Amino acid sequence: MLPAASGLTINPTPYTSGPVTLVGTEDNVLIFDVSSAAITVNLPSSASFPGLIYWLEVLDTTGSFYNFLTVQADGSDNIQTGIGVSNYVVINVQACPLGLISDGMGNWYFLSSTFLSLAYNNLNSVMTVDSYGNPNYVPQLTVPLGGTGLATLTAHDLLVGADAGNVTLVAPSATAGVPLVSAGASTDPAYGTAVVAGGGTGQTSLTVHGVVVGNATSGVNVTSAGAVGTVLTGNGASDPTFQAPTALANTMSVTVTETIAAGAMINLWASTGLKVRNADNTDATKQADGFALTGASSGAITVVIGSAPNTQQTSLTVGTRYFLGTAGAVTATAPSSSGDLVQSLGIAVTTTELQVIIGNVTTIA
Repeated sequence: MLPAASGLTINPTPYTSGPVTLVGTEDNVLIFDVSSAAITVNLPSSASFPGLIYWLEVLDTTGSFYNFLTVQADGSDNIQTGIGVSNYVVINVQACPLGLISDGMGNWYFLSSTFLSLAYNNLNSVMTVDSYGNPNYVPQLTVPLGGTGLATLTAHDLLVGADAGNVTLVAPSATAGVPLVSAGASTDPAYGTAVVAGGGTGQTSLTVHGVVVGNATSGVNVTSAGAVGTVLTGNGASDPTFQAPTALANTMSVTVTETIAAGAMINLWASTGLKVRNADNTDATKQADGFALTGASSGAITVVIGSAPNTQQTSLTVGTRYFLGTAGAVTATAPSSSGDLVQSLGIAVTTTELQVIIGNVTTIA
């Protein structure tokens, strides 16, 4: 009888009668005493227990060798006898012990005593076969045999091929969200910043409130944050920048004759050339012609003539129609006094923006 070992378990109590049906959960080494009668042992399904090993010993205390042990495969399983395939095999005392291993695909194969001895001393190792057909155990499979060549794998590391050599391990970035980036065909990839060609930005940080600007295959550029009221302006072959808005097509520079605030409704009039003053609904000569884009008490200011967004208003009620008020102001209440001008100026689209649409003027009788 083979010695006990950590790799296999041994039941020292012989079976003396049969049939004996194995279910895959019993000890690996079993004894059958056929002194009184022949015994049949039924193997479990190979497909249910891939790699299951049985070592069957046959005893005959009478020495007559008349009785035999019949080992029968389960259902459609086969026993590979070395000289053919059979559903059963018959052994006597002279032929024992008999080693069997299941392949998980409906076959049971004979084991040599060399194989079992190796199994005793190589728990959790992997069996290989040398060029002479001899079994051998190795602690881990090499890459040509379908393994990694490594005894342990670091948690969370990425496995990278190394031809026929052991796989290499790439440790993850300490920063969550960093992608794995190719380093070319001859270098292991690494976690880092994705370049533009890989769908990234090529940058590790972006300016707060800046605008991302393309830069061919190089890392993107980012503008500085724009100041309030500035607009992103194209600069031809150079990156765009935030700048103060340029004059609109319907703007002009006109000299003031009184203090005018930015956003005020204005009236153009002749006074030694064209001048500008606040529009006023109490003066029949001061209808609104547009609004001031900039303000001043002297010199010239920029005015918008006709209809355009006036974004320099305050405390407007969204959706309300506004009329010309006094001293350049607007009012939500249409004038009603005799001699007043009634002129619609447009509708508030936000609390600070009046969509100016200069309307016709009516004078109250």
